[in-house]
Amino acid sequence: MAGTQPQLELCTGAYRARQTAGSLVVFAEGIHPTSGFNTFLSCETASPDLPVFSLWHVPPSGPVMQVATPFSVWCAFQTLRTVSRALVKDANGTHEIPVEGAAGAARTDRGPLSF
Repeated sequence: MAGTQPQLELCTGAYRARQTAGSLVVFAEGIHPTSGFNTFLSCETASPDLPVFSLWHVPPSGPVMQVATPFSVWCAFQTLRTVSRALVKDANGTHEIPVEGAAGAARTDRGPLSF
């Protein structure tokens, strides 16, 4: 007897992106209403100029704990080019994310400037 296929759903979260030597890393964080969700970021395109990611989850299929459960996931995209922004698609639409560490990118740490 074959099991049922897990149902993928677009998820929602808060995003940030960071460029390092040779790669762009996109991070997503959020909270699920219960335990048991499997959450991941997927790279949708291989465009080095504007990479597009999407945030997905597979809802739980069995018993769960009725407790808010945080998640934190990341996905790396290899590139030697400087990337200033990335797009993330989720259940609320498409979000443009500024890239930390990219030339000309805005500071996102909100800490004091040090020289």
